[in-house]
Amino acid sequence: MKTMKNIIAIALLSLFSFSSLFAQEIASCDATTIKNELKAELKPDYKYDSSKITRYTTSGDFQGKEIEVPLFEGEKYRLVFNITDADKNFQVYVYSEKAGTKNRKALFALKNVREEGKSVYVYEPEGQSKLYITYVIPPSLEGVKESCAAFMLGYKF
Repeated sequence: MKTMKNIIAIALLSLFSFSSLFAQEIASCDATTIKNELKAELKPDYKYDSSKITRYTTSGDFQGKEIEVPLFEGEKYRLVFNITDADKNFQVYVYSEKAGTKNRKALFALKNVREEGKSVYVYEPEGQSKLYITYVIPPSLEGVKESCAAFMLGYKF
């Protein structure tokens, strides 16, 4: 009888531990919270245009994710990045052309510059009709981990 009680107690403890870890994982990539933080960086001069939260799972290898961002020529834009949940060596690049294109130029780079307590960064592009945001996801030393990074685009009005 004691063995059965012990098994039930261990099962319940495991269930609560797992659900607690799962809740923390979801909370750290909460879309509403992240978007509200990013919107604050657009005000008062920029109006929300679009956003993208990229969820990824780390592995033992480098990974890359690219996002195409169309822009209207002649407009002023602000890109705001939130890398709160990203790994320490996570990198963000903004390019003029898509990957594999001959004339591709890096317009903005965010790598190895994470300041203490800072996780939101701003870039204001000039004279582009399209941008390509590339996330470089480093191999994980802690095993498989689910994370996210986000950006928001605003235009000046």
